[in-house]
Amino acid sequence: MFGPSLIAAVLFYAFVPGVLVTLPKGGSPKTVLVVHALLFTLVTGVVMRFYHSHFEFFGNHGASCPVTHSPTNANVDHCVPNCPPGGCERGKIYGAQPKLK
Repeated sequence: MFGPSLIAAVLFYAFVPGVLVTLPKGGSPKTVLVVHALLFTLVTGVVMRFYHSHFEFFGNHGASCPVTHSPTNANVDHCVPNCPPGGCERGKIYGAQPKLK
């Protein structure tokens, strides 16, 4: 839940010039800020892509597909309609019908 925010905060702290390292050594303050900003952007993008592909695996349907759909190749993020062998008709619901209260 708070994973991406915590990761971003830790990376931001790590890329503040002078906390871990200052690149380039002896550069002007503006050059150092630009280099650290670019490194922060690059590393944060890579880390967030890794995080979302390995830890954020609940799709739009929660932990499973809706009753009218089934997962493809055991991947819940890609649900397909439960169609009969002849194919699906647009607007028709296939599979178990959701119960209404």
